[in-house]
Amino acid sequence: MSIRALTWGTLGFAVAVGVVVLALQRQETVALRDELSLWRGSGGDLEKLRTENERLRARQISPEELAALRVDRSALEEKRRQIEVLKQRLRDAK
Repeated sequence: MSIRALTWGTLGFAVAVGVVVLALQRQETVALRDELSLWRGSGGDLEKLRTENERLRARQISPEELAALRVDRSALEEKRRQIEVLKQRLRDAK
């Protein structure tokens, strides 16, 4: 095999490797562009979720009000128990 043939073979191999590398880079670029477009598209969803979160937080009752409601509920349950005891005493008295 001559030096000239070896040089052309090496050059051909280098070109083939270069073409393969470029093809792989192209595939990766297309995949990354697709992924980027998905992320950009979901940006609108993220903004909608943030807006909904703000709306729900604005409607949420304060911790103080929640504590007051729990106290009221406990008092109401106690009053119901007392009423039942009184009703039972009334039935027993008859």
